[in-house]
Amino acid sequence: MGAIEGLSHLTLHVTDLTRSEDFYGGILGLDPVGRDLVSEDGPNSLFRSAAGHLVLLVEVPGPVEPFRGKTTSIHHAWYLTPEQHAAAVARLKAMGMPIGDTREAMRAMGQKSFDVYDPDGHRYQIQTVGPEAYQILKPSAGEIDCGNIADYEVGDVRSFNDGKLYLVRSENGFAALSRWCTHMNGLVQWKENHWHFYCPYHKATFNRAGASTSHFPFDTLAPLRLHPLAIAKDGSIRVDTDVLLIRKKAEALDVVPATPGAATDTSRYEAI
Repeated sequence: MGAIEGLSHLTLHVTDLTRSEDFYGGILGLDPVGRDLVSEDGPNSLFRSAAGHLVLLVEVPGPVEPFRGKTTSIHHAWYLTPEQHAAAVARLKAMGMPIGDTREAMRAMGQKSFDVYDPDGHRYQIQTVGPEAYQILKPSAGEIDCGNIADYEVGDVRSFNDGKLYLVRSENGFAALSRWCTHMNGLVQWKENHWHFYCPYHKATFNRAGASTSHFPFDTLAPLRLHPLAIAKDGSIRVDTDVLLIRKKAEALDVVPATPGAATDTSRYEAI
């Protein structure tokens, strides 16, 4: 079978076709195509989205069970533009519709979603992704004092919250890694027991060099960005959070030797 190019239709069981038509047409805003156009055992109604996807409602006797074992529900997601999403929130609130986001704590910057349920309990996530999700972010906290090279042992990974960075001490020296995930601007976390950085929003992972170790579809992510660092003659380490260094892949030269006077060679990177 060749690659699937798109979604043809979604079929849903409902208990009151007229009531569901009011929801899918009047509240979700899908375009009605017609009734009983499809050979099904019960009365049915076909709707079309603006993107051309079809939703088929089939009336069945008795209650519809929208849940499956050990889950909160089977859910479906619709993507809108940020402007459409804001308008949908305002319109549904004005209608008195209860909307909320059961996974709000797991959203990356610029990613918004709310849940809405049809009359039979089918759950929909109405989602959008704004440009903030893909902006390159800087903490702009100035130079951060990260201690002295004598304070670190090989393998240490230390977080500096003000600078939104991790300072990593490897066998070859130091690297200051931005915490902003290169997927959608989640803040990565260091998981010491697994020896990798982990983004809780979409489960991307990176090794201590900042290179992506994620599986598909995140296996081609750019490595975590760098901040330039400099080691003074007394061994103190300063990291410049006002500058981000963009790299296409993680390389050995990204690490600054643990030597007084050493500093990041910023000419090797695109600096922002």
